[in-house]
Amino acid sequence: MNEEFFLWLTPLTYWLLVILWGTILVLYVRVIHDWTHTSLAMKVLLWVLFIDAIRTLFESIYFGGWYTARVGMLPEFVYEFLVQPQHVFFPKLVNVLAALVILTLLLRRWFPHLASELETQSTQIGQLARAQELAHVGNWEWDIVSNELAWSDEIYRIFGLEPRQFGATYEAFLQSVHPDDRSRVTEAVERAVAEPDYRYSIEHRVVHPDGTLRTVHEVGRVLRNQEGQPIRMSGTVRDVTEERLASEELKEAKDAAEAADRVKSAFLATMSHELRTPLNSIIGFTGMLLKGLAGPLNQEQEKQLEMVRGSSRHLLDLVCDVLDISKIEAGQLEVCCERFDVGTSVRKAVGLLATRAATKGIELSLEIAPDVIEVDSDCRRIEQVLLNLLSNAVKFTESGGVHVDCRRCDESLEICVQDTGIGIAPEDMDRLFQPFQQLDTGLSRQHEGTGLGLSISRKLIELLGGHIWVESEPGQGSRFSFEIPLKVENVDHEAQDPGYRRQRAEPVPGAVHSREPRV
Repeated sequence: MNEEFFLWLTPLTYWLLVILWGTILVLYVRVIHDWTHTSLAMKVLLWVLFIDAIRTLFESIYFGGWYTARVGMLPEFVYEFLVQPQHVFFPKLVNVLAALVILTLLLRRWFPHLASELETQSTQIGQLARAQELAHVGNWEWDIVSNELAWSDEIYRIFGLEPRQFGATYEAFLQSVHPDDRSRVTEAVERAVAEPDYRYSIEHRVVHPDGTLRTVHEVGRVLRNQEGQPIRMSGTVRDVTEERLASEELKEAKDAAEAADRVKSAFLATMSHELRTPLNSIIGFTGMLLKGLAGPLNQEQEKQLEMVRGSSRHLLDLVCDVLDISKIEAGQLEVCCERFDVGTSVRKAVGLLATRAATKGIELSLEIAPDVIEVDSDCRRIEQVLLNLLSNAVKFTESGGVHVDCRRCDESLEICVQDTGIGIAPEDMDRLFQPFQQLDTGLSRQHEGTGLGLSISRKLIELLGGHIWVESEPGQGSRFSFEIPLKVENVDHEAQDPGYRRQRAEPVPGAVHSREPRV
């Protein structure tokens, strides 16, 4: 190629540079115009590039005009003007000024900010290391292709090794795993690498160089390339030794508590007959004496015997309540299923409370819907719950009445006991069905009781697959309702203590036994 070719190529090259740098300058202007969320370091870098683009554009225009005029494409005076030494100085001056501005930006903005960012990153890394140490959690990353394994310092500590003094490879990692757990760990890793949807999560033991055993929990995920091939795997290791020890201690304590509870339940089951039989005998024989079967009694003797019988009944109720709640809490109180006439049971329960209601001068009414006939459930337990509710309603009602409503709702039976008594305050609702809770309002201070009646009732209804609830306002009375299915499913057994049912269902003759729970 001759000199004339380059004489024409040089100005073309400069003007091409003018077009390119002009385009780049426009792009820089647009980026700088919309850099609201750009970091300070990036802003400084953009300004440096913008200034360098202006310098390069000015230089390309200057020398492009020079060489273009030299080949005769511009007037000759343009070349003579640009070639003079005092004019050639201008592009060099622009270069110097641009270099000074760029240097100032770098020294005053870029490097201090970069140092600050590095310091911040170093601080954050230190904070992360301290956080990992406190939480006993370390992170790792495994390059599957090169088989290089990177650990954080905390993993070294978890594995009982000195940081950075251990060749971290997958094989070396397996050497720290307890021999009995290696196959599980290997299988889990291989599955995570082979199956994209498998989540690597495993708990295993590690053995320290001094023989100490620790338990760790690992989680991780596999990073794959566009072809789906595994290339990297990263995750965390957490030391859960203390948690497992605490869990084992808690399990031992739980087992001990359950064993103690079983002993208590066995004791109560054994004492069930021993406690109730003499009490029923006292009630029965006292009733015989009051009927004059052993001879006539004077007025004072009758009074004293009535007190004995009343106290015995009260004590029997307390014993039965405590036995019931103990069996329920131990999971030993079961329900049986039998077909029975609901109307008969409800009338029976109302009849047992009729005399007590009449004595207090309150009306006791009953309404049974025509479609209420028979249900498959535990007759004795339903009567027990109904007697609990009726006893409380009569007890806490001083005037007005108590109404019992029994009706069928689709595939369930609903029984409601509504009274005009003292009612229940809203703040007392939450503890109404809690065991050993007595509401400290109004007339409740005048009545004895364990506070077990409603708690037992709720648990019995739940055992029968139903639920119980209350609606009440202070001074306006209360409405207790419970609903049970028409047929209790999967119940074909009797209570664990058959004698308990027999004694409760068949008291000693002469002992008019009615359950009277106390809230």
